[in-house]
Amino acid sequence: MTSLPVVHASEPASLRARIIHFFASLLLARILIRALTTAGYEATSRRIVRVGRNVNRLASLQRRRVPRGFRLAPDTWNGLPVEWVSPSDLEAPIKDGVILYFHGGGFVLGDLNTHLRAVTTLSRVTRLPLMHIEYRQYPEADLETTIQDCLGAYRRLLGQGVDPAKVIIAGDSAGGFLAFATAQQAPQHGLPSPAGVVGISPLLELNNAARAEHSTASTDVFGIATGLPVLTERICPTGNLDQLEPVSGPMDVMPPSLIVVSATESLLCDAERMQDRLHQAGRACEVMAWPSQLHAFPAIFPGLPESRRAYAAMAGFIAECLSGAATDVPPAQSA
Repeated sequence: MTSLPVVHASEPASLRARIIHFFASLLLARILIRALTTAGYEATSRRIVRVGRNVNRLASLQRRRVPRGFRLAPDTWNGLPVEWVSPSDLEAPIKDGVILYFHGGGFVLGDLNTHLRAVTTLSRVTRLPLMHIEYRQYPEADLETTIQDCLGAYRRLLGQGVDPAKVIIAGDSAGGFLAFATAQQAPQHGLPSPAGVVGISPLLELNNAARAEHSTASTDVFGIATGLPVLTERICPTGNLDQLEPVSGPMDVMPPSLIVVSATESLLCDAERMQDRLHQAGRACEVMAWPSQLHAFPAIFPGLPESRRAYAAMAGFIAECLSGAATDVPPAQSA
């Protein structure tokens, strides 16, 4: 079968990116694996919750210096905290185009504060208003409930009179999972498909088998292939992985999608498998990979040169989707 290949960035990693990657390779995976694998089930669960709350608390300090040039309008949708983000000088109504964003954090951490820089950057480069959702996570909710929160947010957005052809659903890491899952499950809940989906290092598969055998299993400095099963057994206690993961979901309902990923992270495997399945179904999916980057690098380090290029690529893709220029690809044919 034939399908479009992953597009690898031709430029070498910047010095800043290489320095970050080097120090992360020395410490990050070891810290994560130790935190998730050196205690019993209950003790590990408490540790996960404690770390998540501490990260969110630390991220709240960003509010002391809110990015200049933006309007940030908090609200509540379906009982969930949300925030409208847009450049201060943007006058275009949401009916002209809007991004619905789901933050990352492994379904155990992250909130409106942790991704403030990422969402303001995306809103700035696209010149679009963005709705940022703080969905429920472990231990308050399992993954199925979290997906329902995201579907509810999409339904609420459409209920404001927004044309689905003017909606982009985006997210990073776990939020990328939710972006793809929301687009896939929307038709099952009587909702139309959005114009496009953008995933930054999206988790797309809950079964770890393929990822553990991928070449990036030895180069991922986050230790994702080791840590993910520990999280999965908590967020999916019923074990219905293939009913929830995007890589096993319906492909024929998917709008055009763009995946931005590090060429050395384990979730490159997810991106490749999702792209292959979408292309077999005749759906458009582009994967762009950058060398020597951390997982979700545009969301974590939006100021990196590679992140700026990644955001520019996202902006171009989103503009194509909203104009109707993004098209599906022919179904893959046997060689």
